[in-house]
Amino acid sequence: LVASRCRSVVLGVRSPQSATPALERLRSAGAAAEAITFDADDPASHAGVLATAAGILGDIDMVVMQLDELERE
Repeated sequence: LVASRCRSVVLGVRSPQSATPALERLRSAGAAAEAITFDADDPASHAGVLATAAGILGDIDMVVMQLDELERE
């Protein structure tokens, strides 16, 4: 997606520290990337997570959801 002009990315993850390798890959591809805390098992928190992401990004053009662990290196 970054190569196709996606330049700002927010990753919602259980532990933002776990996203460091993914953030580094995104940044090396030219994206501004941040990680925020997201617990898919806590539906009551989802609106707040989206509000946080919107606060970082402004308008949100796309949401991609994958309920799995980030690739481990």
